[in-house]
Amino acid sequence: MNQFKIIFLLIFISFVLLQSKQKVKKIDTSKEFEILADKYLYAGASKEAIDNYTKAILINPKKANLYLNRGIAKAQDNNCSDAHNDFDIALNFKFESKYLVYYNKAYCFSKNNNPQMAIVLYSKAIAENPKYANSYNNRGVENEKLRNYAKALIDYQIASKYDSNNFTIYYNIAKIKNYFKDKNEAIYFLNKSLKIKDDYKESLILRAECYVYLNQLDNAITDYSKLLEIEKDNTEYMLKRGYCYSKANVFALACADFKRAKELKNPKADDFVKSFCK
Repeated sequence: MNQFKIIFLLIFISFVLLQSKQKVKKIDTSKEFEILADKYLYAGASKEAIDNYTKAILINPKKANLYLNRGIAKAQDNNCSDAHNDFDIALNFKFESKYLVYYNKAYCFSKNNNPQMAIVLYSKAIAENPKYANSYNNRGVENEKLRNYAKALIDYQIASKYDSNNFTIYYNIAKIKNYFKDKNEAIYFLNKSLKIKDDYKESLILRAECYVYLNQLDNAITDYSKLLEIEKDNTEYMLKRGYCYSKANVFALACADFKRAKELKNPKADDFVKSFCK
């Protein structure tokens, strides 16, 4: 009788251990799929990411981040309708990254040219996490689309408070300052942008335009020269630098830019050559 009990106990223990191993294996497999999916997502391979997040969800359907990240992958794959379904499932869970769900839902509405709804959702993201700079920056972008420039400026300024090392945020502030004709303030923020990323084309272009407006031609020429280092055959930069040289009465260098632009088939260059290259 005791032998029977011992045998039964051994069988029971073996069964429990087997179940435990299978459970551990399941969790490990789910994590493996998630890790693989994350790698695909960051590499821009959205379809492969979606496939692996789905496999992870089948094993572990109660992890909010799996739905969030699968939604991001679907949005990346231009399937915002399905992405919203995943985001909505994620919102049913209690987890710290809810602001990212609202943020990515907003991004989808932005992609679908619905800035009003995007603003509503970026605002919800901000309510969940009031220190996430990208929510303010992106809400500013949507406000700018709606020509709510004063609101956009406030959003960009708050964004810069929470992320002081983001060159695009400073560029966005400068754009609004430029719109309000505050060229010196625009240049101030463009300098901050370019201090972080000195080859950021958008900031160089806008700063050059501000310098031309203020008749600071040497500074404008420097910026157009930097742009031509980045894109050596860009004929628009050549014409603009040539224009600055001509305003500064440096006609030989102006003519050189206009002729080079003509060689590269810019249709506007011929008129400049006729006017300035005697």
